[in-house]
Amino acid sequence: GRLAMDRLPRHGLMGTLSLDAESFVTDSAAAATAIATGVKTINGAVAIDAAGRPRATLLEHARRAGKATGLVTTCQVTDATPAAFGAHVIHRSDQSEIARQYLAESGIDVVLGGGGAWWLP
Repeated sequence: GRLAMDRLPRHGLMGTLSLDAESFVTDSAAAATAIATGVKTINGAVAIDAAGRPRATLLEHARRAGKATGLVTTCQVTDATPAAFGAHVIHRSDQSEIARQYLAESGIDVVLGGGGAWWLP
């Protein structure tokens, strides 16, 4: 009756609280940044630290290791949660910049999801 992951020899725990002193609630940008980079940040920030510096993501580490990378989501691919794995922006609402970074900087092999409007000039 146990899941395969419950039988693994190692387990991990991660906190995704944001560094935003103004809010008790963490938004998806800060939470995904914590998961994708291992660094906590302020609400609204995507894969950058609280000082505004880009932080390396899991996808970037995988690409440097010679692995193929991809983002698959049921939401807009430029939404904050998937963006935290493949882009670096100060404001999660800058979805056109997120799309540009996917194409020009991130080197992601496969991107599947919604949000086609953000890819047009």
